[in-house]
Amino acid sequence: TSSESYELSFMKQLVRWYKHVFFSWTNAPRCDHCHSTNTKIIGGAKPTPEEEYFLAHQVEVAQCSSCGQQMRFPRYNDPAKLLETRTGRCGEWANCFTLICRSLGYEARHVHDWTDHVWTEIFSDSAQRWIHVDSCEAAVDSPLMYETGWGKKLTYCIGFARDHVVDVTRRYTKEFEKELLPRRTACKEEELKHAVSALDEFALERSLVQYTAQQIAERRKHMEHRASEEKAQLEVGSIKALKPEEEVGRTSGDAAWREQRGELGATKAAKQKALECSEKGLDSVAKTEPSGDAGYTSEDAQAMIRARVAKLMADGLTANDALLKVLADAKKK
Repeated sequence: TSSESYELSFMKQLVRWYKHVFFSWTNAPRCDHCHSTNTKIIGGAKPTPEEEYFLAHQVEVAQCSSCGQQMRFPRYNDPAKLLETRTGRCGEWANCFTLICRSLGYEARHVHDWTDHVWTEIFSDSAQRWIHVDSCEAAVDSPLMYETGWGKKLTYCIGFARDHVVDVTRRYTKEFEKELLPRRTACKEEELKHAVSALDEFALERSLVQYTAQQIAERRKHMEHRASEEKAQLEVGSIKALKPEEEVGRTSGDAAWREQRGELGATKAAKQKALECSEKGLDSVAKTEPSGDAGYTSEDAQAMIRARVAKLMADGLTANDALLKVLADAKKK
């Protein structure tokens, strides 16, 4: 049986809701004129001042095959703007999802993969470790999916939080020394450590400006302890058996696009599973197991969350306050 906590069950339901209800994937934008989805990216354009304001440094231009009209697809990086547009590819998905995680009280960070992907990590109070969450794939705690399932040749995976920066590459590979390390040729490893350390200190200093001297000392001690714990975990590496969802190719995006990127699957079986689960996400692959310590399944958690939120709203709380209350209670269990 699993030792999954209510807190992680909550996260699984959150990422499922995000993928299947809240956010949408854009291969090419829908036509503004005739609303056809039969469009194709044909080039790029310079961002307008408004697009730049919302951090769209790249704008794609698509053309409709039905009516011939062209439309713009700004690649927004402002997570608040993404709460409005609610669409994009992995960058937009991770940006907005990380914001939602933080708004719900999770400590969260962006993980940038130098082979062109991005996802979220959240700190689990119950597990006392950082946990991988890929909102594009509805994947939770499946860090080996990129290497084993997608077939990515990873190099650098760097996590960026509001108060720290850390190289988390070892979490995402089973063969760091033999296979991955020789591919890390952008700089010497010692130079990378110094750069990450400098960024880490800058992020921490910036996050502490509003605190008192005593609070700063306490926060620094807390962060140093957590960093030491994570360093030990990363050095041990991944020793767990592969999960079913870590042996599936990429499920998000157009199949031809995934194939072209070399992410459809590392094996024939991984590709087949990815095609079967296209746009469904890895939650359709993972098998639900009962929780040994809590006595409920992940599906039970969804019903419990809904019932609890409904009751709190009936008692007068807003939907947002009710959700925050449910999460706060969950993180205590």
